[in-house]
This record gives sequence, structure tokens and C-alpha cells, in this order.
Amino acid sequence: MWLLNCETLKCERVLQHTRYVILSHTWGDEAEEISFRDLNDPQITKSKKGWDKLQNSCKVAKAAGYKYIWNDTCCINKESSSELSEAINSMFKWYESADVCYAYLEDFDSCDESRSFATSRWFTRGWTLQELVAPSDVQFFDKNWVNFGNRANLKEEISSITKIQQDILECSTGRRIRTLLDRIPIARRMAWAALRETTRTEDRAYSLLGIFDCNMPLIYGEGSRAFHRLQEEIISRTSDLSLFAWRSEATTITYGPSKRETIPPLGCGILASSPRQFKNSHSIQLICVKGQQPEFTVTNRGIRVSSKFRGDRDTYLSMGLMCYLNGTEREELHIHLEPLDGHTYGRRSPHKLFIKPHRTEWDGDVCIRLSTKIHSISQHANPVYLGPNIYIGESLRKLARDTRLRVGPRRGNWDKSRHMFLTYELSAFSGFFIFWRPGSKAPISIAFGFDNDKSFWLLMTTAGVELDTHKAICSEREDRIMSLKHLATTETPSLNIDFKDTGGRKLTQTITISAQQYFSDGIPVYVIGAVEQTMTVSEKEGCCVIL
Repeated sequence: MWLLNCETLKCERVLQHTRYVILSHTWGDEAEEISFRDLNDPQITKSKKGWDKLQNSCKVAKAAGYKYIWNDTCCINKESSSELSEAINSMFKWYESADVCYAYLEDFDSCDESRSFATSRWFTRGWTLQELVAPSDVQFFDKNWVNFGNRANLKEEISSITKIQQDILECSTGRRIRTLLDRIPIARRMAWAALRETTRTEDRAYSLLGIFDCNMPLIYGEGSRAFHRLQEEIISRTSDLSLFAWRSEATTITYGPSKRETIPPLGCGILASSPRQFKNSHSIQLICVKGQQPEFTVTNRGIRVSSKFRGDRDTYLSMGLMCYLNGTEREELHIHLEPLDGHTYGRRSPHKLFIKPHRTEWDGDVCIRLSTKIHSISQHANPVYLGPNIYIGESLRKLARDTRLRVGPRRGNWDKSRHMFLTYELSAFSGFFIFWRPGSKAPISIAFGFDNDKSFWLLMTTAGVELDTHKAICSEREDRIMSLKHLATTETPSLNIDFKDTGGRKLTQTITISAQQYFSDGIPVYVIGAVEQTMTVSEKEGCCVIL
């Protein structure tokens, strides 16, 4: 490894057993940080903003009796891909082997009592997680290089900020920190990184290699695939099922001025797409049962798992994760799986973790394959024809509650449990949604679809307004429904419906529908929602009152 000589400010190759200190800091503008090459040109080095940080860190190290310091800006020759790969894969070990780590918080002044060091950017960056955990001793310095404490005596505050257990922060030997980390559930360690950010997407995974004691080649440009590979590497080393105890985020759609609806995510593969999906996993604890550890095998088609499952292979399964949330009565967490093809399953309802499994359970171990595709719903779709899925929103479904409901014409594309037409295999699609309102004389029919150019259209009618249009929709013939496209307008369709309530009052209800697009892991989805407004009509006064 390269170390910076605190006296000469030159990098030197040193032996493994050389004593050194190590710097932890946040990068500013990369062009203003001192690089490995810059050290050969003092004029360039001293003209950059990073010079003061470099010089002051060396002064502190020299005053403590150290000859060498390691700094990630200038002690890695990033022009060499092999050196960069070696450095990132070895970085946890380098921090672990240092005598002491200087954590420099350049945006915090310890003399300013109005601010807490918890607000420092240092606690939000991905790389500083291992820089906090790995060293045996971490000394904290403010913007003026004033030492205001160490990790041990600030453990309560740091634990509150980072959710890292205090016994980790108290650890003072490298060997013991690895033992302690290995005892902590994977999901909980992922949760430490959930809200941290990195400049490059790939570094969200690479910065966690040491936390999980993994090594893997670096492929800058692969994007979120790096986190996918990290999870596969973790699987090859452990049987900890808490790796699957993540939850994706639902999407909120707004209709009109104030009506909101939460849209559940589509099904997906078994692996998380980001550490952020573990943000609620800080309290997970493992259930250790001797002889019940599952077996994993990573294949080119997914992850083959041999374990106990509950449910029905043809519909969906519950998979126990052998972990629970701290504070509960040790109730095992489960995820739900759904069949994709053959023996391959994907994650169903990925925004939820379940406690109560299915009632039935197979005896003995069952071997199934879990999809690692980011989006299991589109696993077999040709990306050239990736049409938008169409979701019937809860606001519209509530209008049809406790009444007859028809959908079509391609009932094979209708997923009742998701309230969605799955159209990912189609380059064009048309569908309908027919329902009866209580007290109304005629059904309401809604038609929608998209063409080869993926442009979406939507219209609404009833037999009492446009009989021919309504008949075309009710015919359930796709060609007739598609022919209605020219009737759709760019405005949001609305209808006025007259009916009587149970008390005999005459009511007029205005129903307005709209379609909004969002993306679920890159898959387009149109949400059809409704806003209703009901008015009572007073015959004597001839006026309307909004209910």
C-alpha cells in the first residue's frame, strides 16, 4: 500500500507492519482534492482547496509521533484499475490495521453550541460507514482541527445518529470487530447504510464490501447491478435469510386538489434494488434453530433455495426468514412468493413483511428457484414491447364497491389481486371496466388503452348518455373498443349521474376520472383514479347543495 510521508508529503510504498494513522473525511469538489499524481507537482498541490486538509492532517499525525498517514485522495493511484480495485477491496482491512483514524468533520465547529455534530455531512456518506466501524480508535476533529472526542466516549450520540449498536462502537481490536459484525443480521447491517449516499451508484455496494467481508471485481458503469452482485456474494457466504427482509416503497398518486392514493409496488425479484429498502430493518434479530439453516445455490437463472415453505405452489408461497423484529414476541417474519414459470418464483407484495404464514406446510425440505430479476413481472417480456401496465386505483374501485364489476376483454391479462392489467408483453392494448352505482339506472363503462407508440387514451360513458359507445364497450370485442380511441379527449372525462338515496332524496353525482403515469423499477404503470362529488337537488328551492 501507499502511505503519505508526513514530513516530505510524498507517497511511499511500505511494508504491511508499518505503523500509520488513517484519515476519514468527506470529499468536496473532486478537482480540488489532492490526487496521487498531484503530489509530483507542488505548485498544483498548493493551489487546490484540499491542500489545507492534507497539510493539517499531517501536522496532527506528526504531533502524535507518526511518520505516515493514509488518505484516500492521494494514496490510491486511480489511473491504475488494478490498484483501485485492490484498494477498495482492502480498504476495510487498512482502516482496521491503522493505529488510529482521524475523522475530520469540515462542516462542524465544536465551539458553536447551537449545532450538534450529528448534522455533519460525514454521517450521510456511504464510505464513512466502514471508516467509523473498522478502526480500533476513531478520533473526531472539527473544522479547525480541534479534537472534540473519540468514538468510545461519544458512543451514545453516535449510536443514536447511526443506529449502530454501542458494543460495536466500543470495540478496540480488529479481530473482535469482525467477530461482532458477523453476529449481526445482514438486514441490520444493511440498515446502517440505508440512508447514506455516494457520488457514484456503484459505490453504494463497493463501500459495503468490508462490512460483509466480501471481495468482488469493480465494474464502474454497471450502476445498480453492483448492489445485485454484492447480495449474490453475500449469499455464497452465509445462510442468513434476513438478507430478504427488505421492503420496497409504495408510490403516492394525487387526484384533483387533495385526494391521494398509495399504489403498492409490482412484484419483483428476491433481491433488493438498493440499501435504502432496508431502512426499517434496524431492529431485526435472528432466530437460531439448529439443523434448520437453508441451502443456497446461485445459478444463471436465479437462486436455488432448499428450505421449508408454506402454501400452494400454483398460487403463492410464504417463505420464513428465520428472523423477527425486536420488541415483538419472536414472531417469524415471512415474505410472499408467486410463481413466474416452472419452479421459478418472484417476490409478491414487496412493500410488506408478513408475520402470519399460510396454514398448510409441506413436510421436509422443498427446493425452488427464486428469481433475481429486478422486476419479476417483466421477466419474460421483450423490452422492445414493454407496454405500460394499467392499475385500477382504489378511488375508482370504491365507486364500484358491493356492486357488479366486469373487466376485459383480455381476462388473462387481468390480475385480480393486484387490480391491474399486466400488459408488458403487448405492443397495443385496449380494455374496459364496467360497474353499477347503487341507485343508478344504468351501468358506467370506462374504456382505455394504448397504441404501438404507447400513447394512452381514456374515456367514460353510460347507456343513458352514449348508448352506441356503451354498447361497443360491452361487446367485449377488442377491435370495437380500440375504435373508440378517437372519442377520447385530452381533458379528464366526467359524468353526471342522477339517482336517489335510501331516504328518497334526489342526488346528482359528478364522477371525474384521470390516468397518471409512474414508473415501478423502470416499468411504466398507468393508474386510473376517480374523484366524485355528490349534490342533493332541492325541488322547492331549485338549488344544489354539495355534500
